[in-house]
Amino acid sequence: MGLKTENFGWTSGGGGGGGFPIHGGGTLNYIAKFTPDGTHIGNSILFDDGTNVGLATITPTARLQLPAGTTVANTAPLKLTSGALNTIAEVGAIEFLTDKYYGTITTGAQRVEITLNNIALTSTRVPFVTTNGRLTDISAFTFVTTNSVLTLGTGANKITIQGGSGAATSAMWMGVVPTPTNYSIAGGAGTTNINADSGMLISFFDAAVNAIADFALVDIKIYTKTAFTNFGTPLTPTALVHIDAGTAVANTAPLKLTAGVNLTVPEEGAIEFDGTNLFYTTNTLTRLTIATTTTNVSDNQTITGTTMTLANTPLFIYAVFKNGQQLNLTADYTIVGAVITFINPLVADVITVVYQY
Repeated sequence: MGLKTENFGWTSGGGGGGGFPIHGGGTLNYIAKFTPDGTHIGNSILFDDGTNVGLATITPTARLQLPAGTTVANTAPLKLTSGALNTIAEVGAIEFLTDKYYGTITTGAQRVEITLNNIALTSTRVPFVTTNGRLTDISAFTFVTTNSVLTLGTGANKITIQGGSGAATSAMWMGVVPTPTNYSIAGGAGTTNINADSGMLISFFDAAVNAIADFALVDIKIYTKTAFTNFGTPLTPTALVHIDAGTAVANTAPLKLTAGVNLTVPEEGAIEFDGTNLFYTTNTLTRLTIATTTTNVSDNQTITGTTMTLANTPLFIYAVFKNGQQLNLTADYTIVGAVITFINPLVADVITVVYQY
């Protein structure tokens, strides 16, 4: 069906005469437009089938269907001009401001940001937000869904975490993943790996010495092991902190303290090393020296007053006597270092202290 008008009067500008004829024709469902000469009507690129509208297509399958863009400038299917956002967000609104797109959702009429990729994302890489608010990825941050392995970093500096499911166990490696990998798998039950029914093992490989060090949390107990053998044996710590035996090889001692300055004020339970002596502090805040050799002595003094100073700082006090009668610690006296303080003042009493230093 065609539309054709001839000798139809149209007045250009405001009233008065000056009518001019318009000529032309068109095709069904196309929205008409003036042709370049301004005196004819023809088809535009808009097609309206009564339900859907198509731009440069006669078979629109949506309320509005746009054509594909091309590589030529100014041919994008849709372009938004950057402008201020609505003061009050409106449900369904799509807005563009400088570097970000926004859409307003139905729930709470909340305006949310549409996050864009900074680059084309790569399979298995974990995307993360860059400083400009867009997503990117790097080869040093990956997640493989087939075996649930998350890797951060590369080479000896990387961290690998494997999540377990079903019969599989979970693991965490710091550095190069050992071969076989089940060497350092932990968490969950099993007999072929280092594991515990309730715990976690963290292993890290030191390529310089070709050894793996393990740090395990088992039933809320801590177990440490540095070795290359016995990995088929489940960890069985028997203390809150259980340290494996050392070896004759240098730098494999079970525990080592770095020399430092002792606390100004002794603290109960503290163990300290000043480079020469090893100390521990009792519940009476008495810092005692742990010596490799000891001497037992008996110190006898006649005391008037409340204090007595021993010739040596004791490691251990066997007994304190007053005129031959044994006294009780705390009830009758206290001791700090080499000084004994008596609860009740003495008057020419003979004090005998049997101790070890």
